Amino acid sequence: FLGAAITMGLAYGYGTVMGACLIGGLFEMLIGKAYMKFKKLFPPIVSGIVVMSIGLSLIGVGADYFLGGAGSPNFCSVQNVLLATSVFVIFILCDTFGKGLVKSSAILISLIVGYIIAACMGVIDFTPVKEAAWVAIPAIPLKMGLSFKFDAIILFMALFLITAVETIGDTNGVAVGGFNRAATPDEVQGSLYADGLGSSLAAVFGVLPNTTFSQNVGIIALTKCVNKFTVATGIVFLIILSFIPKLAAIFSVMPASVLGGAL
Repeated sequence: FLGAAITMGLAYGYGTVMGACLIGGLFEMLIGKAYMKFKKLFPPIVSGIVVMSIGLSLIGVGADYFLGGAGSPNFCSVQNVLLATSVFVIFILCDTFGKGLVKSSAILISLIVGYIIAACMGVIDFTPVKEAAWVAIPAIPLKMGLSFKFDAIILFMALFLITAVETIGDTNGVAVGGFNRAATPDEVQGSLYADGLGSSLAAVFGVLPNTTFSQNVGIIALTKCVNKFTVATGIVFLIILSFIPKLAAIFSVMPASVLGGAL
């Protein structure tokens, strides 16, 4: 979405991007409504290749983060490599030798330990945390405005079609990784509805679209945790962060190399 958003934003303004995202989200919901009619067009080999391609394309992103983040003044420094490697090794050890909660939380544990190591090394700038407010009101609906341009809408509808294919693949990936079975048509339709509705609501609040994340499919395969209460708890936590900027800032100052070790 980002490249199209930048192009359309420069041409018509941010409101046009939000208008196209709003229509695009509704379009994805229509795809969900008609899913059973064109299901044969998206067999596992098609959606699987899309998900795999996205995953492979993220390897370069993970490598950049591992080395400190593209554009970082200390990119590829020994410090970044050692920090990322420590996170990576901790994750491998927890996932390989850990049991129960330790094994399921291998990614979280490695990130926390890496964050602490980075703080001890003095590579974290806590200035944003100090400057962040304790309480804030999140985005106000329609503050960024909404406008509609035909070419922008057509472009984003095409992007939402691609997103729908990814969602179908990710939903099947989660079902296989978590339940050892293919996703049911109702589960796929529900995913498309949720993805589209979430993106349309995001546009109302001036936020770019949601997508399913192939990384999360990998996490499900590793942890086998598909509990809805667990997911809902994460959602509530994100909502809390939106109201407490200082708490959110603690996560935002995490060094790229720490995140890269896990990614």
